[in-house]
Amino acid sequence: AFATEPMHNFGELSDFMQTIMAGPEKAPAWLKNFDTQPIGITVKFKPKPEHRNDFVKAMKRHQGVTIEEEGVVAVPHFKLHTSPFDDHVFYLVEEWASAAALKKHFVAGYMGQLVEEMK
Repeated sequence: AFATEPMHNFGELSDFMQTIMAGPEKAPAWLKNFDTQPIGITVKFKPKPEHRNDFVKAMKRHQGVTIEEEGVVAVPHFKLHTSPFDDHVFYLVEEWASAAALKKHFVAGYMGQLVEEMK
């Protein structure tokens, strides 16, 4: 597997995922329309240089599977971008139709597969 370096925002991503997983009953005010409000997320990755190509392949596969499984209505934007300043830094920019759609993505089997590959 191709471990990525620890990200300064990993805790923030984990907190965000917990907020989404808690569902509409515990959603904060900014997420009051859990089932209908579009939501965006940007995740920064920095794979080890020797694993860069494997990382890109895995993320492109993940992108394809996500769109195939969830559909373009649920995921209107799901793209991996390379930093213009460092070709070993990537940003995954996602837009979801709702927090409910994003929650479904977080628990999907294909998501677990990607997490295992990232270790």
